[in-house]
Amino acid sequence: MSSQEISSLKKINLCDLVCPHLLIAVIRTIEELQSGQVIEIRATDLNAPSSIASWSRQSRNPLIDMYEENGCFVFLIQRGNQDSKSVNQQHQDDPARKEGF
Repeated sequence: MSSQEISSLKKINLCDLVCPHLLIAVIRTIEELQSGQVIEIRATDLNAPSSIASWSRQSRNPLIDMYEENGCFVFLIQRGNQDSKSVNQQHQDDPARKEGF
């Protein structure tokens, strides 16, 4: 990714939020993006690195980079393929779930 692309990303400051409100804000913001777009998120919640990394893997929205800068965690997340099913959709489509198991 070029420095020009990185400088033009959408940036949001969520330093005043803690989980789960932080993750809810991340999810709502990511949903506004097109596949392949990248967002820069800043947060101070000490649980943010593990929460956002875990959510990123589960939701198939790649975590491109994560670092700390001036007491703030910075995350670069790319919007994944919108055609891929989320973990929730996969769970709802699970045949065992439909059969009541």
